[in-house]
Amino acid sequence: MSNSKGFTLIEMLLVLGIMMLILAMVIPNKKGIEDDLLLYQTVLEIENTLKLARHLSIDESTTYRVDIQGKQVSLRRFLHNTEPIYSFYIPESIEARITTFNVVYFNRNGASGYHRILVENSKSERFILETIIGTGRIKISR
Repeated sequence: MSNSKGFTLIEMLLVLGIMMLILAMVIPNKKGIEDDLLLYQTVLEIENTLKLARHLSIDESTTYRVDIQGKQVSLRRFLHNTEPIYSFYIPESIEARITTFNVVYFNRNGASGYHRILVENSKSERFILETIIGTGRIKISR
C-alpha cells in the first residue's frame, strides 16, 4: 500500500501558475505609478514656486517673476539679470512650458495677468496651472 503525504509536481506548478496570474492582475504597473507621482510632484513644485513669488511680491512690495527655460524653473526679482532666489530642475520625463508668455509676473500687490503653464509627462498625461487675472491665485486642472 502506498502512503502519499505530499503534492505532485503538476499540482504544485498549477497552484504556482494560478498565484502568478492573480498577482499579475492585482499588482498595478509600478512604472506607471512612478510616472504619475513624478508628474504630480513637479506640478506641486511649480505651484509652490508661483505661490512663493506671489507672497514675496506682497511682502517686499516689488515685482517677482517665475520663468521656465529648458528644464529649469527659476524665481527671481523683476530685473532681467538678477540671480535666482529659488530654482529647480524639471525631471527628464516631464515637460513644462508657459503657453501664454515666457514669464509669469507678480506685481507688488501679488496680482498677475492670466498665465497658463502646461506640465506633461511622456504618457501625454497633463496638468494645467493657471494664474487668475488680478488676484494672482493659482488654479490647477487636468
